[in-house]
Amino acid sequence: NLSGAAALRYMSGAGDASALARLRHAGALPLAKANMAELALSGTNSLSTAGGETVNAYAFNATASGSSGGTGVALAANFAVIGLGTDTCGSIVGPAGASNLFGLRPSHGLVSTSGVSPAAPQRDVLGPMTRTVRDNALALDALLYGGDTALYKYSPALLSSSIEGVRIGVWRDAFRSSPSAGLPTDADEVAALEAA
Repeated sequence: NLSGAAALRYMSGAGDASALARLRHAGALPLAKANMAELALSGTNSLSTAGGETVNAYAFNATASGSSGGTGVALAANFAVIGLGTDTCGSIVGPAGASNLFGLRPSHGLVSTSGVSPAAPQRDVLGPMTRTVRDNALALDALLYGGDTALYKYSPALLSSSIEGVRIGVWRDAFRSSPSAGLPTDADEVAALEAA
């Protein structure tokens, strides 16, 4: 695990992180690792010495957010169905919002972080990013950790097609420029978002 740092390029972990092992057990086939903010220390971009800068898949002058921006961009580009991100303060929901995905930051302890390089162990969580709510719920079902996980499945809640009582949030700070692009944000995009 490089954690985005070229200085760690010769280090390797003892094996799969617990969450990856759980996904494998559920039938997932891991495809790749993605770029991230170096040592997961940025919630606004995914810039690292190991992989350079990750730019948004939809607008190359926009940020992919961070720190799990590489995963978000890979999903937005249809390279995979499920991606994992770690989150200390926005590193799942930021990239999900920037790449038009569903990102879930689970409660601390719901998904094991064993084998993950933590930025702040007392706050870090690991969660799924996907293109659909259904895929997100299925991923979370596979990732559940500890206790009687059969009691805590999330995908059965999707059987209802009603959205009565559902609250929908709009991320109003989604159109920021990439740190190295040097290009302004598109005023029309910002205006359309404000009108939504």
